Formats: sequence, structure tokens, C-alpha cells
Amino acid sequence: MKYRWDSLELLELLAGPNDPYVLQWKERRKKMKKRIIFMLMFLMVSSIAFGEIHSWNSGMVKYTVSDRFTLAGNGEIRFSGPDFYYSHIHFDLDYRLNRNFTIGVSERESFLHDKGTVEHKPMVNFKANFGPLQNRARITWRIKEGEDVFRFRNKTTVTIGTTFAAYELFVEQGRTGVYRSRYYFGCSIVSGLSVFILHQVTEGKGMWIIGTAWRVEL
Repeated sequence: MKYRWDSLELLELLAGPNDPYVLQWKERRKKMKKRIIFMLMFLMVSSIAFGEIHSWNSGMVKYTVSDRFTLAGNGEIRFSGPDFYYSHIHFDLDYRLNRNFTIGVSERESFLHDKGTVEHKPMVNFKANFGPLQNRARITWRIKEGEDVFRFRNKTTVTIGTTFAAYELFVEQGRTGVYRSRYYFGCSIVSGLSVFILHQVTEGKGMWIIGTAWRVEL
């Protein structure tokens, strides 16, 4: 079962769709969304032109097998300025335990084009959904050239209307504590298409990423 908490919809329900304050809020939301989109597009073009910001772009197709099982496949490409350095293909099989909890398994093939290597990443996922608050915990076995390692990552997302913010942490075998953190902020432009800005910090070294994500559900 999917549901989204939206403060504007709640206000419309309480005050009515033609209430002056509701109409004013709608107009402000439209202007804010345009500004966010303009900012993200500007940064994305700047990243390609000057190589100062990374660009990550992904797409997903999700198929509902039954009221319990879903299948999904996605791909992602990453650029540093004009340089294409990473891509992956990824497949999910999820089982919904109840309205709030889902477990699943995944397989990801990651291609590090700048290094000429490939990583195989079987995963186990645990998801929780409580309206505006979602959490995903993931255990990954990174099968790569050299030493294979286990990685744990946990992503917490808050969604309000068409905007979202998230924090994700990474812990990995052979590293001390949380070695990587990701801070996301983004919005949905239209149904199935989102843009976001991400600040990633790995062992004290930060970088900025602009991203797009589209999603189709069958």
C-alpha cells in the first residue's frame, strides 16, 4: 500500500480548494519548484562545462507481480564534468511483509570505467515505510578485484509533498566507523521524474553531485 503525506492536500481538505491561503500556497509552491529546477539545471550544465560537479542519472522500471511481490530493474550512469567514469545495472526482488515493512534481494553489476574494473554486488535489503518517513537498510557483498568485503548502508528519507531530503551512511569491513555520508535534497518535477542535489563526504573528502531519476511502474 502506498501513501504520501502532503501538507497542501491536508490544508485543502480542511479549508477548501478555493480558500485564499490555499491558492497563495499553491502559487508559492509552483515558484519554489521552478527555482529549484532552474538551480539544478544550472549546476548540471556547469558540471558538464567545467567539471566541478558530478552528474548522476538513473532510470528504473518496476513491475508489480502480486500484492506481495515486485520486480524492478534500473541503470545508472555517472559523469565528472564531461568524463563518463561509472555505470551500473541493478535488479530487485521485493517481498512486502505488511503495509510498513518489506524485505528483498538485489544484484548489481558496477562498471568502473575510469579503472577498467567490474564489481559484482549481491545485496539484502530491509525497508520500512511510515508515511513521510522511509528507511532502507542494505547489506552488500562487494565482489571485486583483490579483497572481497561486506558493506552496510542505511538511508533515511523524509518526503513532504513533492520534496524530499535524505541522509545515508556507509560502514564497510576493513574501515573504521562511518566512512561515507550522503546528504540529499530534491523534488519531483512530474510524476516519475525527480531531480536532486547530493553532497557526499568520504573519509573527510567531499564532492557535490547533481542527479536525475526517472521511474516507471507497470
